[in-house]
Amino acid sequence: MIALVPTRKEITPIGAPDEEDPSRLMPNDLEKLMYSKEIHEFLEYPQLREIIKKLDCSKTPEKDLDLIRSQDSVFDDFTKKLVEITFKEKLEANKK
Repeated sequence: MIALVPTRKEITPIGAPDEEDPSRLMPNDLEKLMYSKEIHEFLEYPQLREIIKKLDCSKTPEKDLDLIRSQDSVFDDFTKKLVEITFKEKLEANKK
């Protein structure tokens, strides 16, 4: 039996990237994630990788993200670590 592979939804930009928007990941943010030992450790969990795949193909990713975070403590910790690594400096800079 052939397993169906979910396809990624097409992402349509809503506008030009705004470097002032702290929610946008910039290349240096992606590098931080790429080299993070903690992120690599989280990604060793097959369950976590499956959740990420499902979210990537979701028609309602924001809603699903909130639901999964409330139901799965490891995934919630993973998302908190992502935010800490990528947005902590930006948020602190915006407070000043």
